[in-house]
Amino acid sequence: SVRRILDGLGDSIQLPTECLALLLADCLQREDVELARCLDRVACAQETPTHHSIYEPLLKLFAKSGDARAREIFERIQRDGFFASEGLCGRLLALCGEGRNLQFAEVIVAYLRARSMMSLAIFKTLMKVYVNCGRYDSACDLYEQVLAAGLEPDHVMYGCLMKFAVKCGRTELSQELFKKSNGGDIQNYMCLIREAGRMGKVDRAIQLLRQAESKRNCSLDPAVYNCTMDVCVTNDRMDHARALLAEMSKTGVVNLITFNTLIKGYGAKGDFVGARSVLREMEDAGIEPDSASYNSLMGAMVSAGNLAQSLKVLDEMDSRSVPLDHYTVSIMMKAAKKARNPKDASKALAVLERANGVKVCEDEVVLNTVLDACIHRHDTQRLRWVVEEFSSSSMKPSVHTYGLLIKAFSTLKQLPRCWKVWKEMVQTREIVPSSITLSCMLDALICAREVDKAVALLREWKGKVAPNTVMYSTLIKGCAAAGDADRA
Repeated sequence: SVRRILDGLGDSIQLPTECLALLLADCLQREDVELARCLDRVACAQETPTHHSIYEPLLKLFAKSGDARAREIFERIQRDGFFASEGLCGRLLALCGEGRNLQFAEVIVAYLRARSMMSLAIFKTLMKVYVNCGRYDSACDLYEQVLAAGLEPDHVMYGCLMKFAVKCGRTELSQELFKKSNGGDIQNYMCLIREAGRMGKVDRAIQLLRQAESKRNCSLDPAVYNCTMDVCVTNDRMDHARALLAEMSKTGVVNLITFNTLIKGYGAKGDFVGARSVLREMEDAGIEPDSASYNSLMGAMVSAGNLAQSLKVLDEMDSRSVPLDHYTVSIMMKAAKKARNPKDASKALAVLERANGVKVCEDEVVLNTVLDACIHRHDTQRLRWVVEEFSSSSMKPSVHTYGLLIKAFSTLKQLPRCWKVWKEMVQTREIVPSSITLSCMLDALICAREVDKAVALLREWKGKVAPNTVMYSTLIKGCAAAGDADRA
């Protein structure tokens, strides 16, 4: 491989800039971050002159992978007198969004602001970065910044900002955006209908539906009606939901989502008889229940503690050849944690083998529920399989997931891999651990009888992560187990 050849060359031969550029272009195409890091070290060691064919591939790869080296390279090229164009900065921001690399994104934005280069396209890309990082408030704050820059959001940005304002509960902003865009497209109405639902204003949601109908002067897309129905069932107004279903049936806009929303409503009330009656209504209407139909019913049963019935629904899905999906797996993992009967827990965990099409590392929420359930049930065989799946995936975990991974490797008595995960989080990605994640690492060290290292780790991080009773209790437990009563 190229890496082995580079190791063989040592310091005896310098690679020309053109050669490095060709290799890095290939790394970028294949997203080979590890080889790119190796080539970056070679370029630094032989003091290769700064050139766009070297730094652009490195910046793009490190922006997406979350490597702290991206910032160092970006600052170095500025010192060397290179100018980063708006196009390059925009592409780097987009990659930061894909990799949830907020720290480097803010470095790029600071560069652009200092040079008055913040265009509407840049603002829109930055908005996506914030949203991918779960920073909806920060995305909403961009609206005032756009106006202050003398720019006007386009209809796409208005729609997105309205959605994010609703999501983070900024009612005044969402209404201002609605007025500014003169109602905008139908998506804007749906955003406000959802907001009305969040505030418990069912009548307001229906009023907005009627306004949208009058604006279009015809029946709307089923999605708008389904959105309104969701508001009804979420606020326990099944009477309104039923009336809306009758209206939709007359105009022929009822669909699978309509019935699934009703199932969710009955399930939330614990009315499983009502939910099953909707399944029959679906079939009478010629609509086949799908995975979401059964997941909704099954999830409500698990939440209500009716695990035996939820497992029967799972069997029913199998018998009717309804695919088991990510939601099915998550629901069954929650069932496995709740189960008092070990046989029920085992059957719930077995969904991991039955759901052949589900890749647990494609969805972080699913991965977390699987890790949590396997750790809780001390199912080391499945846990070993899950962590190997993760190790071969390209997932960039959140701080919460890092904590679960540390617990998983600790459960498997693999302390070196606990350290590997920890160092990737705090060194490679420069993520500050949460109190929970730090507690997980301390517990892993104590379980491995590494009391001194646990104490040293807490001392190292207590300036950034406030110690709590859980952390000290963990250390005391370790000292006591080691027979060091005085230290405890």
